[in-house]
Amino acid sequence: IGFGPDGYLYLGTGAGGGAGDPRNNAQNLRSLLGKMLRLDVRCVGHVYCSPATNPYVRSTWARHEIWMSGLRNPWRWSFDTTGTQWIGDVGQGRWEEVDAVGRTAAAGRNLGWSCREGRATYLSSRCSTRIAYVAPVLTLCHADSVAGCRTSKSAEALIGGFVYRGAAYPGLQGTYILGDFTTGRIWPYKNGVQGSPTALSQVSGFGVDDARELYAVT
Repeated sequence: IGFGPDGYLYLGTGAGGGAGDPRNNAQNLRSLLGKMLRLDVRCVGHVYCSPATNPYVRSTWARHEIWMSGLRNPWRWSFDTTGTQWIGDVGQGRWEEVDAVGRTAAAGRNLGWSCREGRATYLSSRCSTRIAYVAPVLTLCHADSVAGCRTSKSAEALIGGFVYRGAAYPGLQGTYILGDFTTGRIWPYKNGVQGSPTALSQVSGFGVDDARELYAVT
């Protein structure tokens, strides 16, 4: 949960319901589960309103709060100073993924779950030829279930981070930092390249201060 650069409140929700999203919540636009929600909490006389620029705000059947769909477990997400939203989405059993969606392209986008897990088809019956699913910018494999998965590139419970915009480490400018709770690995990612990991046992979240310096929580 957090405010975006547009002043609206964003909430990332898990799909719920057990393994494989048996109720298909993430693809169901009548459900708030498995979504990125976008709310206006400054709405006079109401707890919140759905912004007029939300993609389904005029729909008679879809939930007006929905900004993006097709998430499994967005743990965690952040906005870069460019307005791009970076989402670490925890996978089911084979793939973890990182999504990066630009501010002008985000409304109504579908990130794939449970049609897809990472870039792979998870359940073809949940897929639709009418939907242009957003592909992740980075996937990490589960070493115990994906053949040939390199240990240094494997994860089990992805922890999304931030794009570094601080001053203490100039060489990291523009680099996305992510981690994994189970393996304790921390990676840098920039321009399509996933760097070598360092270790931080049971990292569970990241944050930045007013100077955009990066913090990690274990």
